[in-house]
Amino acid sequence: MRHLVVFFVAVLCMGLAPAPSGHVYICNSPTAEVYHHTRACRGINNCTHTITPVTKDKAVAMGRRLCGWED
Repeated sequence: MRHLVVFFVAVLCMGLAPAPSGHVYICNSPTAEVYHHTRACRGINNCTHTITPVTKDKAVAMGRRLCGWED
């Protein structure tokens, strides 16, 4: 049981950690317009599609801007 708890805590922490260096998070929705520095950003919580880390340059090239909760 203890191993299971440790596993879930580790998974939770990985999901809330910042994206790899130089990366940001985007929601792969066709209507999404912003990128996020962390997976824990309250602005990305509404995403019903896949959330993917990409480089900031790629996010900007896709027409994304920084989420208003993080600027």
